[in-house]
Amino acid sequence: MCDIISVTWRELPLSLVEQNKLISFDRGNGEPEYHFSFREHTPRLPVWTEGQLLILPWAGYCPKEALEAGRWAQRQPIPIVVPASLCCDRGIWFLVREGIHGILVGRYTYLLTEPASHYYRIMTRHERMPVLIGESI
Repeated sequence: MCDIISVTWRELPLSLVEQNKLISFDRGNGEPEYHFSFREHTPRLPVWTEGQLLILPWAGYCPKEALEAGRWAQRQPIPIVVPASLCCDRGIWFLVREGIHGILVGRYTYLLTEPASHYYRIMTRHERMPVLIGESI
């Protein structure tokens, strides 16, 4: 389902990095990146909402089918885009071209998930996968 998201330094303004005291990682390719992990004590995600890039609390996951069936309607979810260049699910890293679909409920973010493709299930041993923008695994 993607419990770590990596964002390249080019996708985050320096002011946002400094304001949120983000620490960069270098995987040896000379391109610093920032990791956002759901396993952190206070997980956070970078999100595009209403034309602004913010870093907000990461509350969990939302099944796309539940959202489409209206089971989240009472919470008044707002669609968001989570920028990402890489994701990690159960120790398996994979490329992300455009980002991940999510929702914002209040100040809390949720990644959208869908049933895993056969390939994703074999790769990660996970029954659900993130809803990627403009691509599928």
